[in-house]
Amino acid sequence: MNYLTLVFPEFVKSVDTIVWCAFGGIVLGAALSLYFKDVLGAFIRFLINEGANSPENALVLEKTKFAKNPFVRLAIKNGTYKRVLKHTCIDDDSKLKTSQVVLKQGYYIPPELIYEAENIFSKNGTNLLTLVLTVIAFLVVAILSLIFIPDIIAIFNAFFGLS
Repeated sequence: MNYLTLVFPEFVKSVDTIVWCAFGGIVLGAALSLYFKDVLGAFIRFLINEGANSPENALVLEKTKFAKNPFVRLAIKNGTYKRVLKHTCIDDDSKLKTSQVVLKQGYYIPPELIYEAENIFSKNGTNLLTLVLTVIAFLVVAILSLIFIPDIIAIFNAFFGLS
């Protein structure tokens, strides 16, 4: 019995499957980058531009244009921003639901974390055109790989006498 048979299921041994999985991973990564930088980064850039850099200058989510953005609320609730975003405590939040607490808290980015926040959520280099070009470029690479990899494997096998 072959070692690969024990480790990998039969469908994974196909070059086609490996190429398409790599293509899917790259496309997913590019799409997530666009999501983080454009959608979630807009809130961080807004806080920086508005000068929300201390508890005294914190902006209450409920009073911003992001109050109705479900992606931003979910990101705050799930801790996506926790590396750079701080919040103020609200009085008597025990009676409020988590979604209400998220809306009523003030949010700010401390001065020592502004540089990091700008780097993580910068909009530079990420837009819909970049995503489309990435998908097209890696689609071409995937198709070329499917055309040429079998020939390269055959040459390798013939050279080392493995066939």
